[in-house]
Amino acid sequence: MNILLIANCRLGDSLVMLPALRALRQRFSDARIVLASEQAGQGYVAAQDVLRGRGLIDDFVPMESHRWGLLRAWKRLLFCHRMHRERWDVGIVMMPPVPPLTQRLVHRFSLYLKWCGVPKIIAPDKVAWSEKLVFEQLLELLAPLGIQPAGFELPLPQKTVDLPSFPVGKRLLAVAPGANMPLKIWPVEQFAAVLTGLPEDVHPVYFGGENERVICEKLAQLVPGTLFVGHPMAEVETAMRQCVCYLGNDTGVMHLAAACGIKCVVLFSGHSKSRCWEPFGTRHAIFRAEGLPCAGCLAYECPLGTRECMAHHDVSTVTAAVRERL
Repeated sequence: MNILLIANCRLGDSLVMLPALRALRQRFSDARIVLASEQAGQGYVAAQDVLRGRGLIDDFVPMESHRWGLLRAWKRLLFCHRMHRERWDVGIVMMPPVPPLTQRLVHRFSLYLKWCGVPKIIAPDKVAWSEKLVFEQLLELLAPLGIQPAGFELPLPQKTVDLPSFPVGKRLLAVAPGANMPLKIWPVEQFAAVLTGLPEDVHPVYFGGENERVICEKLAQLVPGTLFVGHPMAEVETAMRQCVCYLGNDTGVMHLAAACGIKCVVLFSGHSKSRCWEPFGTRHAIFRAEGLPCAGCLAYECPLGTRECMAHHDVSTVTAAVRERL
């Protein structure tokens, strides 16, 4: 059996697919599973950087995305032509069926699969807010294939990398003070206040991409720790697996921590209207301002200029949650 998945995948998007991918591989152990997604761009991690060598995906096909509409359309036509030359049994639009995804995009990706000659296409019926986690919604999407849940954890990679050098005898706390949107960032001073309230044997490790270097360095100046910024994905995962807890914003690194089996303390903004993007598992502490009329704004930056949804989080309560999970 040949299965073609199509998705827009960055770090968090790739990781929320894990339960569905594990279940798909368990159900069709001998199938050839191919994932078509955008290539890595500045400031984000591509699906192949996360999932290659895990035994879940057999091949990755890039769908190049360009700002110039005509060139993007031409590249997508070439992609469909290339995929049409292969024989596919099932095609799946593996997209979280929640905003800001639109039904129009789901329809477009379904058309791509149709143009690729896929006879059986599975795609979200509707795009709407839901209290179910995205992981659960993607598993439900694959229900027609008769799959059964097969776990969430990120399988260990086939290739290993050298362990980073961290202080001996310290408990490592993964800290991610950045995010892909200003709206989702808790003030650096608040992070510093939490870190200074932790036991002396706790050593913070600051995670982030190159686009988050400034904010990580600023926090490291306030509370000394190990900067782990701009490293390849394999090294980031190796370092993350050494940590005992995660403290940070709603980011792809948060999902990586959860996928590595780490307990998370997460500061959520009001960007989303429901709990759908929370990390998988029950051992996490989730902080979210409830009852705000602006919840679900989907904004890049706070349109009110107040960021009330992030200012709402209390330092002492967050500190207590981290201490409990340490």
